[in-house]
Amino acid sequence: MLSFKTDFRSVWSQNASQGVERQWVVVFSPTGCKAMLETLDMIDHGTGKAKTIVHDTNGSERKTTHIATIGPTTRDYLVNEFGLEPDVCAAKPSPKGIGTAIETFDRTPARPEI
Repeated sequence: MLSFKTDFRSVWSQNASQGVERQWVVVFSPTGCKAMLETLDMIDHGTGKAKTIVHDTNGSERKTTHIATIGPTTRDYLVNEFGLEPDVCAAKPSPKGIGTAIETFDRTPARPEI
């Protein structure tokens, strides 16, 4: 998992530093939830829960990273263990299900920035 965290952080940081305004992280398992949150520095070490406000690489509170889960088991783990509701959860646990969920999210009218 150490190599994954290092590689993931490198890609995510590189994208952010190049001005990518929005990145999607797709989580496929409960183990992946914790690794993702740790890598993105989204865990409040005092509570063990996800941080309610996450700053982007410029120190802004604008949400630039969106989270998708492959299905309800992973979503429920993320919610129950870390108190974080993902942006989308695939109705069908498949690449097509994830793609459909993200496309639906993107078509939804704009939400207030966090």
